[in-house]
Amino acid sequence: MHADRAKLFIPFDALTGFDEALRKKEKCVKKRLVLSEDQIEYINEILSQLEAGDMAELKYYKDCESGYTAISGMISDINTERNCVFVDGKKIRFKDIYDIKLL
Repeated sequence: MHADRAKLFIPFDALTGFDEALRKKEKCVKKRLVLSEDQIEYINEILSQLEAGDMAELKYYKDCESGYTAISGMISDINTERNCVFVDGKKIRFKDIYDIKLL
């Protein structure tokens, strides 16, 4: 009888994976850097000059676990409506760009 009653108090995880998702959010150790006005102006100037086919190197914020990463390659598209640039098919949002150089 006591064993049946103990079963009532077994923990129940109604949202499978929720605890793990929360732990991943807590591990965000590599935060996005705040750009100065000069940096923002420089990046915007370079972005306005870019054309499909140009070669460029971008340093951008990937995520809170990886932090910043760099990519070099050909600009395949610039989408000003969606505020992103495609480098070798990889979509990079304008707001994630930390540095950009034309090659």
